[in-house]
Amino acid sequence: MIRETILDWKPSDGTSRPADNSIMSALRIPIRILSLAVAILLSTGLGAQEGPPAKKKKAKEPAAAAAAAPAPARAAASDRLKALEERVDDLEKELARVRAKEKESRQKAVEANFSKGTFTLGGLRLRIGGDLKVDLIDPQNEKSPLFGSTESPDPHLEFNRLRIEPQIEFGKSETLGVVSARAQIDFEPTKGDTVLKRGTFDHKVEPAWWLASKEKVGLDDRFMRPGRLTENYPLAGTAFWRDQEVAFTWEGTLGNKRGSPAVKTGKKAKRAASATEGDEEDGSADAALPEPLLDSDVPMEGQAVPSRSSQTRSTHHAPLDFAGNPGALKLHFSIGDGFGYDNKSVGKDGAPFNDIIQDNRDFAAPLALREIGLGIGYERDFRELGEFEILGFYYNDELTDSDVTYLQTNLTDLGTGAGYGTSTSRTKDRMGINAGYHLESYHLYRALALDEAMFPKKGDGLYLFYQWIAGTDGAMDRTGWYFQASYRISNPRRWHYLTSIEPVVRYGELGVDLDHVSTIPMTWSRRQLLVGAILGIVKGVYLKTEYAFNDESTGGGKVSNDELLLQLYAEF
Repeated sequence: MIRETILDWKPSDGTSRPADNSIMSALRIPIRILSLAVAILLSTGLGAQEGPPAKKKKAKEPAAAAAAAPAPARAAASDRLKALEERVDDLEKELARVRAKEKESRQKAVEANFSKGTFTLGGLRLRIGGDLKVDLIDPQNEKSPLFGSTESPDPHLEFNRLRIEPQIEFGKSETLGVVSARAQIDFEPTKGDTVLKRGTFDHKVEPAWWLASKEKVGLDDRFMRPGRLTENYPLAGTAFWRDQEVAFTWEGTLGNKRGSPAVKTGKKAKRAASATEGDEEDGSADAALPEPLLDSDVPMEGQAVPSRSSQTRSTHHAPLDFAGNPGALKLHFSIGDGFGYDNKSVGKDGAPFNDIIQDNRDFAAPLALREIGLGIGYERDFRELGEFEILGFYYNDELTDSDVTYLQTNLTDLGTGAGYGTSTSRTKDRMGINAGYHLESYHLYRALALDEAMFPKKGDGLYLFYQWIAGTDGAMDRTGWYFQASYRISNPRRWHYLTSIEPVVRYGELGVDLDHVSTIPMTWSRRQLLVGAILGIVKGVYLKTEYAFNDESTGGGKVSNDELLLQLYAEF
């Protein structure tokens, strides 16, 4: 896009240089006044008399010459000079308005970028984001000589974390795509830790609407990890995908879940082209920034849907038009250093009876690229029938000497030999399925003639998700699964105190195929029912309320470890 201002100028050699605002604005109007005044004087005072040239006489003073001019000519010159002064006043006012408008536009652009956390530095685009969490925790009080005691039985506050998320875009090319880097740094004062949670180099290229490739290398999650809505992790999530590893990951996409894009014609096409050109010119578009990392706990608010043309993010193709929208095939591959083992609590309280064994990030030597992951998935938008996605995955790894020692030591009753035992098997693998479904609320509201009353936003509606994972760790087999349902309602017009509300319910199980030793909680099988709601207070600020009902097969009785959690969460 070419931008023009009244202060731009181009010299005779054809090269463009920036205008000197202070000099040009100071000289342009006086020069114009002088040239017009000379023209008026020449056409009135000096050139008003007709006839043959007079004989040369001694030159008169300028004042005398002006006085000698005919009275009508002087009056005309005076009127034209007065008109000129009025015109100059108008030009000065117009110039002031243009300057004020340009200043306002520049300020708005700065504020827009600031509100997105985006600015440029040495040709790079840098975005600083993050979040802040404060928890109110109220666990059940357990006092058992067999299982131990609740760590903090009384209701209490905890400063969960402050997270900073820098994202840098190094460059963008139509043929080579976008290269970027991103990280998540967590400050956890309660634990006294500062942790690099994630950090990757990323590359993304989309040569066509039906073809895309993404690569990343660094510290990040397994590709089979889903997004997380609640603060509490599912049991299967804590066991298999809560932590990160150093790995290379590739994702290829053939097709598009919403099908071929709509063909725009006439004025719509011109407006779309102009908008695209403007975004590329001034850098105000945000689309090229790296995608947010996982563990963005609450989805950002959607955009309002005031008209039929922007009613939802759903495809324009008919639900069963597979010719126009065949869906998207997703291919995944990863190779990384793999995971070790450690214990992790199922909730916020750190009592020993809450511990389960988890795949833990492991940076201890010896390191090797030993875990290989493969995945294949499919996703498609069926418009008013909803969006569907499915992913099948498999990971293969091998137990290290330290892994075998950990399992033999921490999952075995040394007195009776119950639990894991003395197995030296090196087998380690993971396999499973993710399946998700989403129905945009607009389709339901429109069918019930409630779209104007409810005023839905893109992304509102029903969300269903199911995950099943089976893992083998030497002599131990574990199976985890969960099902989660939620429904988000955003900002009906008559609401005054909330921007959104999303009730959520989840049920999951984690089975451990070992003898359940009452004194070794990591051998227990567990079940969990979670109910809660996420309330949008203002843009970017949420209140999460969750209650987890926990049940265990302990081999020795019941544990009281249900837990209430209220969390104030703010993202920026």
